[in-house]
Amino acid sequence: IAYMLKFNLASKFLCATLGLGVVIFVFSALDIHTGKAHAVFPGVNGKIVFVSSESGVNEIYTINPDGTDIKQLTDSNTPIASPFRPKWSPDGMKIVFLAGDVFNQNVYTMNFDGSNLHNLTNTGTKFKHESPNWSPDGKKIIFASDRDTNGASEIYTMNADGTDVRRIT
Repeated sequence: IAYMLKFNLASKFLCATLGLGVVIFVFSALDIHTGKAHAVFPGVNGKIVFVSSESGVNEIYTINPDGTDIKQLTDSNTPIASPFRPKWSPDGMKIVFLAGDVFNQNVYTMNFDGSNLHNLTNTGTKFKHESPNWSPDGKKIIFASDRDTNGASEIYTMNADGTDVRRIT
């Protein structure tokens, strides 16, 4: 379940709103200074994963629902360009996300602590991969891509390690 986070910089309040417009919680005294962020509902590990451009570029962070223990998982000094749309695996041990620019986006995974980073869709050619998500058992990742079409996105699945990519539409 994804929702939007909105930061009030003056009072340092964070409101998380479900797609239906229902506010589900408010944090106070959260020291994050950013205009926009995207996050996913806490995984089974209790952490919220989100993207912020607090440092000037998109980075992936985790935080406890009470606003404590914020950790930056990606580093703009690595080969990952502008990560976005992180999602927890069903067991809370891995994160799938996109990184790249508007013309070349790849699907990545990493462990819950930012270690063990893998580019799962690095084809060496400029393709746009979109909307990665986990299967309910965490063994597969589903995503959209224009990898074998002329700009039209199709739906694909692959194993969680990036093997056995199959077009399903």
